[in-house]
Amino acid sequence: MAPWPWGGDPAQLLSDLTQGKISPQTKVHLDPDLDPASLERHPDWKPSFGQARASERHLRNQGVGSTNFPANSSAAAAPQP
Repeated sequence: MAPWPWGGDPAQLLSDLTQGKISPQTKVHLDPDLDPASLERHPDWKPSFGQARASERHLRNQGVGSTNFPANSSAAAAPQP
């Protein structure tokens, strides 16, 4: 597991933020498209964003569409600590 760059325990932070709905024992997975540095990439690699079923309907109902995510968006940049 990659080190957590912001200090503290990320599992405990999630537990605190969700009032225990997500606990340190909750199973999760790495979404490599959220962190461009998580995997070695081809130089032309671009991140993707996709949802399905209820999540997709919710975004559509909120007016979120493909035009909200420009192809060369800086949103894919790694977060700064």
